[in-house]
Amino acid sequence: MSTTLMSFRPDSHLASRLEKLTILTGRSKTYYLKEALRVSLDAFEKEAFEQAKSRKEMKMSNDDEDMTQRLVRLETAQAGCGLMALIRRSWIRDEKRKKFPDQELIRQWEEEEKQFTREQINLRLSDVEGQERIFREYSPQVKAYFQQLQQPAAVEQEPSEVESVRAAA
Repeated sequence: MSTTLMSFRPDSHLASRLEKLTILTGRSKTYYLKEALRVSLDAFEKEAFEQAKSRKEMKMSNDDEDMTQRLVRLETAQAGCGLMALIRRSWIRDEKRKKFPDQELIRQWEEEEKQFTREQINLRLSDVEGQERIFREYSPQVKAYFQQLQQPAAVEQEPSEVESVRAAA
């Protein structure tokens, strides 16, 4: 076992206590200093380990929380793209039900639906700017669409349809 020379200057009170202990027991100051250091280091190491473990757990907890928030933002942005695609599908369906559907408008909306679906699929966790753009551009449109659905719509039915609905009731 190799040894290292260490020196320190204890205050007078500690030096006096150590001196009295050595006289009382006949052991050397070195013996008591080594024992005190060994016992104290065990306690200090245990405390340091617990603190490091606690810091690591806190960091992991913060990292987990940050990751959870990032995932929520990604999934929300993806849902926004999905809702925009769904709105286009709804418009396409309604247009196709018309007596004379506008085929050019249907093609345009089909392309837009495909674009929203591609955006949804290609959006990445690291693409914060893309997510922000989606929130900024699509959220107001989605909100307006669903608010419009909540409002009572004027029903445009031919007299024969109205009469058949009344007769069924």
